[in-house]
Amino acid sequence: MRQTITRSRLLIIDDDPAVCDFLTAVAEGLQLESVEATFATKALSIIDNFKPNIIILDLCLPDMDGIELISILAAKKCDAAIILMSGMDQRTLQSVLAVGTDRQLTMLGVLHKPMRVESIEALIKPYLASLNNRENPIVSRLERINESSDFFGLGLRYSPEILSQASSAPVVSLRAQPSLRLDDGDCIEEEAFSYFATPKGIVNTLFKSLLQQLLHDLASWSVDGFVPNVTLGVSSALLENTHLPRLLGGLLQAYNTDADRVTLELFESDCNDLNARTQEVLSRLRLKGLKIRARVLDDGCTALSNIDHLPIDQFAVNLGATTAMSKQDIEKEFLYSSLNSVANRKNIEVYAVEINSLRALKLAQQCRFNSLRGAEVYAPLSAHDVLLAHHNGLFANHKLDLLLPA
Repeated sequence: MRQTITRSRLLIIDDDPAVCDFLTAVAEGLQLESVEATFATKALSIIDNFKPNIIILDLCLPDMDGIELISILAAKKCDAAIILMSGMDQRTLQSVLAVGTDRQLTMLGVLHKPMRVESIEALIKPYLASLNNRENPIVSRLERINESSDFFGLGLRYSPEILSQASSAPVVSLRAQPSLRLDDGDCIEEEAFSYFATPKGIVNTLFKSLLQQLLHDLASWSVDGFVPNVTLGVSSALLENTHLPRLLGGLLQAYNTDADRVTLELFESDCNDLNARTQEVLSRLRLKGLKIRARVLDDGCTALSNIDHLPIDQFAVNLGATTAMSKQDIEKEFLYSSLNSVANRKNIEVYAVEINSLRALKLAQQCRFNSLRGAEVYAPLSAHDVLLAHHNGLFANHKLDLLLPA
């Protein structure tokens, strides 16, 4: 039997007919069913029957101000996502946004008049994608699988890795940055996971939960047409598990994700602890199509000498200690450039990471690394903000000067 496709619904509340017409046109472009109201009282009479998914609300209405209307919507337990708009200053918009959040409403963001179509779409499109996910049988199943992780304080942010050389079709790569918040408020960062989890016997359980959340984010993004590559850190303790390749293969299949989109990165502190078993596990993971990245521990000499023996596809050079120009810096540039040249000839990519200073950024560009990651390239983003950056076209442009933080 043929299904009827139901469009998401937008309620526009503004007393300016020109603004209503403009937003109606934008809504049509987003395939939204829209209704407009020029008075707050009319909007309230519409909501129960229309059941909007999104409300765009002007703060200054003839019969009621925006804060009053937000209070009423909160009392009605309105489940629509709300976008505030006004010609007033940003501080006013942000303060009203905070009022809505405090009242447990879903506040998508703010729009400052005059508005641009791109700004409106950047707020609405990711939310529409999340609504579509609920109707997508694969993603809805994955959400149910992933629900439990939220209760254990697991969180994922993503650091974009930007191609340093021009490319006609740059591929977006994201390094997952997981953290674990405990009941007492302490936050455990990624490289400390092993120390926390090993004594408790939960190394594999914790990694599986992180991987499920990462694959869930990938599935959610793909619904919106965004298909990046991702990298996740692995410890030597985890690589002792000979069942790891089978676990990863099963999860990738369950989430319908190609293995070559996922890279596993060895922690810097573990790179010298690769015994025969861990090297076997790494080789089996590569046979399944996953890529392996190893951190360079020194100036690159050790990596160069072992380049033919390590079962890896990528090197990651840590430039976090790079500050002012020095003689050692010049020597590093020569050694890193040599590593990059030799590795590329052997089809091994070299990434520069921890680029947290302008000097490190300059050094990375001089060495012509394949890709760059760090605060001077782009700050870590939530899964939601990653999608916003995609919609704003930031990942479609490989020019670094457009990606540096403001």
